[in-house]
Amino acid sequence: MKTDKNIISKLQEIYMQLLEKQKFNEKDLDYFILEKQMPVLQKLAETSNSVITVFDLFQKKHLYQ
Repeated sequence: MKTDKNIISKLQEIYMQLLEKQKFNEKDLDYFILEKQMPVLQKLAETSNSVITVFDLFQKKHLYQ
């Protein structure tokens, strides 16, 4: 069990390193596009009986779940 935790911890570390390598120009980001698409995402999640998530690599957080 401890080995599993070590593996998960290592994977999380690698994942965060990869995220940190992503470079964005903040002035090129347009969050209004996502805002306009939110109703579509909500409808899609409702009608397809599924889960939709949008993860912002710049902010490193989920914007829609």
